Amino acid sequence: MKEGTKSGGIHGNLGMGLISSRLMLEGPFGKKNKNGSWMISGRRTYIDLITTPLIKAASGGTGTGGYYFWDLNAKANYKLGKRDHLYLSAYTGKDKFSAKGFENKKEVFRADINWGNLTSMLRWNHEFNNKLFGNLTATYSRYQFEVGSKISSVFGGQTSTFSALYKSGIYDVGLKYDLDFIPTPKHYIKAGIGVTYHTFKPGAITLKNSDLPTDNIDTTYNISKVPEFDIYIEDDIEITKKLKANIGVHASAFKTTANFYPSIQPRLSARYLLQPSWSLKASFCTMTQFIHLLTNNGIGLPTDLWVPVTDKIKPMQSMQGAVGIAHTIRDQYEFSAEAYYKTMNNIIEYKDGSSFLNSNQSWEDKVEMGKGWSYGGELFLQKKTGRLTGMVGYTLSWTNRQFPTINSGKIFPYKYDRRHDFKIAAVYEISKRIEISGDWVYGSGNAISMPLYKYNAAPIIDIYQGSMWGGQTIYHYGERNNYRMMAYHRLDLGVNFHKTTKRGFERTWNISIYNAYSRKNPYFIYPSNDDAGQ
Repeated sequence: MKEGTKSGGIHGNLGMGLISSRLMLEGPFGKKNKNGSWMISGRRTYIDLITTPLIKAASGGTGTGGYYFWDLNAKANYKLGKRDHLYLSAYTGKDKFSAKGFENKKEVFRADINWGNLTSMLRWNHEFNNKLFGNLTATYSRYQFEVGSKISSVFGGQTSTFSALYKSGIYDVGLKYDLDFIPTPKHYIKAGIGVTYHTFKPGAITLKNSDLPTDNIDTTYNISKVPEFDIYIEDDIEITKKLKANIGVHASAFKTTANFYPSIQPRLSARYLLQPSWSLKASFCTMTQFIHLLTNNGIGLPTDLWVPVTDKIKPMQSMQGAVGIAHTIRDQYEFSAEAYYKTMNNIIEYKDGSSFLNSNQSWEDKVEMGKGWSYGGELFLQKKTGRLTGMVGYTLSWTNRQFPTINSGKIFPYKYDRRHDFKIAAVYEISKRIEISGDWVYGSGNAISMPLYKYNAAPIIDIYQGSMWGGQTIYHYGERNNYRMMAYHRLDLGVNFHKTTKRGFERTWNISIYNAYSRKNPYFIYPSNDDAGQ
């Protein structure tokens, strides 16, 4: 985050719009104090205030809903002496989606989804001399989400309620020390050591039934408190005038109840100048990650879980190589082409038929470990100067997974596999006061699992009661992620009018059109029947 201004008193900017507003203030500590400064900013969307009454009117008063988010940033810094500086920063934010259903003006259904982050950092910077710098940093972070629902019903004058709440989170406390050493202009050496103490809460279920209070459930599953250690050293070295490289090694370790997982991860990147305007780049790195992302293959709501390595679940490991070429034309145009290939081992995926909603089972028993591949190529062109500036980017990529029993052991495209990704953006300066902009994005549709057909299971017969009731509907999916959603694309346009007032204020009027040709991009898909019952 930017540091606040140290002179001229308090500065700030304010932005107000149809669906969101923002405010930023910055200034020094005191009128004559130039040793420190502060900055605070915040924003909030109010889409919910607009959409809630519209949805309620469109549903005839039977339902409503909305979405909004807010966030806050703050930073302060203070010079303790000639060689010491103190920094304090924090961020917090929250997103919320809600839906309600009404009957006879009474709320009978409610669903809420909340997710958000909080991060904070305290850093002490010390300059030993003009070649050696040190940073001691303490951090705290918190990520959590909640999915809740409540249903009410009235029968015989009595109101019954049933509510369910699912929540999950990860909390980190960390301490690290980093050194920057510049012995000569041809070497820039960095080294550091750190420890992070993780607290994982992969799932907490609360179920309440007003009719059967003895059956209420309030259980938190799989709370894990585990430390992670890391140490690294790297050298950004100029080998010759044409060849520059970054050579380093990262070592880390993770402690579980019964196992200790150490890891050594070498990294290398290099750049070679063919000519002043042409350069070749290459990199290779190995990585180990002790936190798994357990992805829900259903709709794209934030129900993904961050879960730790355990005695059963090993750390993820990957190797990635990349090569590229870059060209600069008259310091005005920049072109690059790159290709990459990445392999992944010990990644996890829900077994067929399992999801985060299965509360009577540990997440370790719901998953299977496998391997994956991600590879592709990227083209990028940018115009950096002149009245017309902009960029064009295109990526062609594949992301696949393979597990012993999932999808019959066959390779399948992952949820985030996106074959084509294209973006073009431009800004044209009509005058010093007026500029117009536009960008168009296109992305291949997500890979999802859709059922091929369905049938009813055999009916259940109770021979003692002499009764029979229908069997459960069975959906047959075939292969994992066997269907492609429609492509995502949209066009955004905007115009800015700038003006400096007599009092020294800078004012900008911005008029923007989001999704100019009203593309209806799919969010989720559900199967239904045609008139023939197919």
